[in-house]
Amino acid sequence: MRVMWLGKQVPFCGNVTYSKQITQMLEARGYQIHFLAQESLACFYQSQIYTWPSLEAAKQFQKQLAEFQPHVLHVSLTLSPLDFLLPEISPVPLVATFHPPFTWLPNLMQQQVATYVMYAPFLSRYHAIIVFSPKHRQLLLQLGIPDKKIVCIPNGIDHYKYRPSYGKGKQEQNDCVFIYQGRISVEKNLPALLKAWKQQKMGWRAQLWLIGYGAQIRGLMHHYTAADGIRWLGVVKNENRRIHMIHHGDVFMLPSWVEGLSLALLEAFSCGLVCIATDAGADAEVLEPNLGVVLNPKQVNCQLEGVLPLLVEQAELRKLLSHKSREKLLRKYALMTNVLYLDFVYRSVKGDPKGDPQGDSHVELDSRPNI
Repeated sequence: MRVMWLGKQVPFCGNVTYSKQITQMLEARGYQIHFLAQESLACFYQSQIYTWPSLEAAKQFQKQLAEFQPHVLHVSLTLSPLDFLLPEISPVPLVATFHPPFTWLPNLMQQQVATYVMYAPFLSRYHAIIVFSPKHRQLLLQLGIPDKKIVCIPNGIDHYKYRPSYGKGKQEQNDCVFIYQGRISVEKNLPALLKAWKQQKMGWRAQLWLIGYGAQIRGLMHHYTAADGIRWLGVVKNENRRIHMIHHGDVFMLPSWVEGLSLALLEAFSCGLVCIATDAGADAEVLEPNLGVVLNPKQVNCQLEGVLPLLVEQAELRKLLSHKSREKLLRKYALMTNVLYLDFVYRSVKGDPKGDPQGDSHVELDSRPNI
């Protein structure tokens, strides 16, 4: 089957990683993939979040579509006006992965729902919309997206690459290492984490490694330094090097205000790190029941004041949570398995240009298709 994939290749972010991992796994299953990068189309502006194409973008897209002649077009939606045009200009079935972040905090949820409300009428014209969790699906149902078009397939991790090191990466240092990986930006709520770290004088007994880059980095680097046990490592694009860094860690932290389903969280989870995340997006579902620490986004600072020292002191607790996390990842978040569900979706929509999937493409997380 030929699949044309419209997504991002830069700048480095979760959306880029998602597209890369899925398309590589599809090719390994024998699919012919034509990856069309959003940034390769003519555009006025692009960032980690938004892309604003020029008038030529639609023509360029249609030309490549005609040349490749796919059976299915899969779009990893990147908050671009082109997303709204695709149901009009695509002659083949459309599958979309919809991953704008969301939260359950009332004041922040209004901002996130605005994006969902804007997209809802257009998403209804896609053949299938992939979301990452039942909560995510419920949000789209409330906006009028037909139930049969919403498919729950969580993010997945290559569990052969991202596997526990069983202490091999820890030989170079003895301190407990906490890791954050992601954008250094407002929605990640890093000031609350860093404030708690400094208040508890964690630098005397642990290290905090921050992997990533963003608008807040310069201001935060000025106030939180190596004297506090903090290392700013920047963006690490090389996957093997990132895995090596994760293997040095003991605890992964994600204090976000809003999330979708964090690939960085799943990577750490798969490598056996104890994970701390907020109840934003679908992240809390990864850590339930009792597989990690779930924080209230409004109370990250005060809750971490108790959690940080506890995790440093309780090595046996860290070991117990590490073994339990790997079991759940293999059951629910293994990339190889989740690509099988995507294969099911493609075969359901193939050959139906009217926008109505052949049969019911609604796949529950705990109701697996026979493939």
